[in-house]
Amino acid sequence: MPGHTVFELQYIGNATRNALITGNGSGESFYSNINKIPVGAMWGTYNLPGAPNNGQNLWQMACSAGNCATSGAAYYPGYRPYKDYGVLNVVQHGSYSNYNGMVAALQKQMGRATFLVNYTWSKVMGIRDGQSDNGNGDGAMVNPYNLRANYGPLAYDHRNIFNAAYVIHLPGASLQNRLVKEITTGWDLSGDTQVQSGAPIQPNTGGNLNAQWTGSAGNNFYLGTPSEPLLPYLTCDPRNTRQSGQRFNPGCFETPTTLGVNGPSIWPNITGPKFFVSDLAMAKSFKIHESQNILFRASAFNFLNHALPQFGLGSDVNLQMGCNSTTIGTTTPTCNAGGSNTNNGFRGTTGVPAYETGRRVIEVALKYNF
Repeated sequence: MPGHTVFELQYIGNATRNALITGNGSGESFYSNINKIPVGAMWGTYNLPGAPNNGQNLWQMACSAGNCATSGAAYYPGYRPYKDYGVLNVVQHGSYSNYNGMVAALQKQMGRATFLVNYTWSKVMGIRDGQSDNGNGDGAMVNPYNLRANYGPLAYDHRNIFNAAYVIHLPGASLQNRLVKEITTGWDLSGDTQVQSGAPIQPNTGGNLNAQWTGSAGNNFYLGTPSEPLLPYLTCDPRNTRQSGQRFNPGCFETPTTLGVNGPSIWPNITGPKFFVSDLAMAKSFKIHESQNILFRASAFNFLNHALPQFGLGSDVNLQMGCNSTTIGTTTPTCNAGGSNTNNGFRGTTGVPAYETGRRVIEVALKYNF
């Protein structure tokens, strides 16, 4: 292009096939577990050969006695396909992912200004297999019975990425005074700016918005199995009808209320806050002698002092959905003593990032070369 400028437009893509699918410890919710308890099995009779209570629904009896959360695991073997065995993870290959991206770049490397600007629009899609054997953790698996049902944006998907880097050789004062010319000429102004859209929230919050149900009994009671995590219902698209500052509409999420009906495995792609930072620096070399000089540099990282909103970790209720009850029903699924969902099952969740991070940092350096 004119002015010694180069414009590039690229397509970049890759595909991964037959990636590892393995279990992790003794967890139930893995596709590799060939001894998963089928959905609804714990609503039926206990069938462990030689057991004194064979033919009874022991988990239902324990739940009726108020021990849903604490007694369930003891009765798992009688509901599994391979009786009297626990989790049986078989290492398999079959997970897959793909990346497709468009990159537009503009660069100029001659004259007083040198700069590079690029923009990437991309998608990272694949199976959220819940493990890091294949690289970065790509998100929790929420449907261990159907591999394809876990296909969606991976945890490290960032749809839009913009980068700009530049160096400008500033012109000095056009005065004859030697001291003024020495002070004003030879300065370099450099900087970079990065903007990046947020990562998807679902695969980064356990696949269920870090749901806290009524102990471990939630999926046992509603789904009849501990092998599939209990997921919230969606009554609308969480990206729509948002208030100012919200990343998602919490009113779209509800706690499960119907036996055998789970929430969707893949949600609409709601994302966290974007990343933005801009750095700036000025530098000049002062010649002392033929082989000696002093380099002065002043840098300002995040020079706009722009704080980034973010969700917290761990106990941040803005990323934690939970049923408000401490007990669970035995015939009619209820979320609390009144049989209704308080705030749609959320505990203080607003959909608004509760934290901010980032500050301006100024650094001044003086270097003597000899």
